[in-house]
Amino acid sequence: MHLASSSLPNVTVTTAADNMKCTFNQYHLGDQLIHMNWMRKVAIQNPHTLFIHYCGEPYIHTLTEMITDLPNLQVMPLSYTPPGAINSWINAHGLHDTPGYRVNKVALLLKHFQLLAQALDVPNPATTRADLLLDYPALTQPSPLSQPFDILLINSQPRSGQFQSFNPYQFKALVQDLINQGKTVTTTEPTLLAPATTEYGLSIHQIGSISRFCNTIIAVDTAPLWPTLNPHNLTSVHTRIVLCDLHEFPFTDNTLTTNNISNIKHILQKA
Repeated sequence: MHLASSSLPNVTVTTAADNMKCTFNQYHLGDQLIHMNWMRKVAIQNPHTLFIHYCGEPYIHTLTEMITDLPNLQVMPLSYTPPGAINSWINAHGLHDTPGYRVNKVALLLKHFQLLAQALDVPNPATTRADLLLDYPALTQPSPLSQPFDILLINSQPRSGQFQSFNPYQFKALVQDLINQGKTVTTTEPTLLAPATTEYGLSIHQIGSISRFCNTIIAVDTAPLWPTLNPHNLTSVHTRIVLCDLHEFPFTDNTLTTNNISNIKHILQKA
C-alpha cells in the first residue's frame, strides 16, 4: 500500500497492508495527545509493524513532534483514513456512560486502551496509571521559560465542555491573588500579570517541559494539561489541581480535582 501527502513532508510510506495498523480520531487535541502517547508504546513494542494515526490537519504537526524518534509511527490527515481503521476516540466504546468509568479518568483510560489493544490485536502497554503519563523526548527539551517558578496555571479554554464555568476574569483574579502572596506564576494564556507561554511561543510540549521547574500545577482539563502529566516532574511538582466538571484525575497521589475555581485557595492552604 502506498500513501502520500504532497502538503505534508515525511509522510510517504510504502508497506504491506498486513503489516500496517491504522487508527483515527476526529476530535480535539487532548484526546490525540493521550492516544499518541499510548501509540508510542505500542510502536516500540512492535518495531516491525507500521502504525498510522489519522487526525485533523491542525494537529498533525503537534503529534508528529511526539514521534520523531519512531520510524514505524506516523500521523496523516483524517481525510486519508482507510477502510478498516480503528476509531481511537476515548468514548468509542461508550465508556463515558458506563458506571465505574464515568468519573475516574484513570480507570476510563485503562479500560479504553485495553479495548483498543484488542481491536488492534497488539499487547496493551498501559496497565497501570504510571503507563498513562506522557513520556517522549520533546518533554525534556529546553524552552525560553525554563527558569524555576512556583505555579504553572493552565488557563486555556476547554473545547469539549469539561469546565463549563470557565471565566478568564476569574483566572486573572487568581493570578493576582497568587502574586500578592509572593508566588511566581506562569500561565498559558495572557493575563497581563505574569509570563504566558503563548506570548513566548511555547509549543504544547514545551509547556510539559517547563512543568519540571514548578512545584504547583493548576490546570483546566484541556489539552495543555496532558503534557504536564509526565514522569519527569513527579518529584518536583508537589500539588496538582485539575478544574473539571466531569472526571476525577487520580494520575498521581498529589492530584486533586475541583469544579469550582473558588476552591483553589483553600486547597493550596491545605496542601
